[in-house]
Amino acid sequence: MGYYFLILGSAISLFALWSAYRSLRLVIVSQKANGVIVGFDERLRHVGDKKYVYYHPTIEFETLDGNPFQFTYGGGSKTKRLAEGDPIEVLYAPGNPSQAIVNSFMGVWVGPLGAMILGGGCVFAGIQTIWGE
Repeated sequence: MGYYFLILGSAISLFALWSAYRSLRLVIVSQKANGVIVGFDERLRHVGDKKYVYYHPTIEFETLDGNPFQFTYGGGSKTKRLAEGDPIEVLYAPGNPSQAIVNSFMGVWVGPLGAMILGGGCVFAGIQTIWGE
């Protein structure tokens, strides 16, 4: 069982490093743009017997070359914390606005950090299990 945790944790940790590299690279080379929330994508989620609607903001911004671009932010919530027309800062890869993210801690770093914690925990559990045998 310990080797399973070690292998799984190593794979998750490698993914976390790759994800952190992508986020760091995007922060360093990205273009910043001022976006605006133009709507919300409502997604239904089932949790046990209950159904919840999550609101994912649809954001529109203009690239440096003047082209409008629109994307739906992956981070949603049960309430509309922002309203249509609210400004929001966006980061996007030069020449590739399809890689746009919201310029916030949640938008940039929560995914890589969560994967690092999960992967590190699995590696730790695997090592503890193997050494404990």
